[in-house]
Amino acid sequence: MKKIIIRLGIIAAIAAAFILLYRFTPAQEALDPARIAEHRDRLIEFVRARFFAALAIYLVIYIATVALSIPGATVLSLLGGFF
Repeated sequence: MKKIIIRLGIIAAIAAAFILLYRFTPAQEALDPARIAEHRDRLIEFVRARFFAALAIYLVIYIATVALSIPGATVLSLLGGFF
């Protein structure tokens, strides 16, 4: 029982850290759909030049965001279909 409480505490602390980072850092601005649309050409160029690296980066960020229930998963889902 004590191990479960410790594990849940660690998960909650990690999730809280990600939420605070998202809320109080430029990450919130970086995931803004208008800002992504502004940099569309640069993003497409990056993906074309480094497809597998871009795919790996996207998958890691997306899986972490969804697994930890971090705000922004909807934007990331839409961004995945953007290219």
